[in-house]
Amino acid sequence: MTEPVTQIQDHERRLGPLEGIAEQLTEQGRQFNARMDSMERAIAELRRETNARFESMERVIAELRRETNARFESMERTIRETNARIDSLTRWLVGMQVASLLAVGGLLVSILLKLN
Repeated sequence: MTEPVTQIQDHERRLGPLEGIAEQLTEQGRQFNARMDSMERAIAELRRETNARFESMERVIAELRRETNARFESMERTIRETNARIDSLTRWLVGMQVASLLAVGGLLVSILLKLN
């Protein structure tokens, strides 16, 4: 005959599988935490790499901006110098035309005076 099961024995019999499940859940929790830590480290590394790349690109963009501004300033300077040269040559040309007209006028006056 079998002995009657005491309340403690019945309690232990029921707790045994639950303790196994609890141990499995604890191990799964540890594994999950380890994976989360690993993912957080990977994300942090990606964030550092991304920030470094953005900083590098910002430096390149800043350098390109400086070069472009320098080129524009050089072009503006060349345009100002060219405009000044054009103004100077235009004044010289107008002066030569006025001088030529005066010379031709003087020549005509002298010819007319000789003819009279």
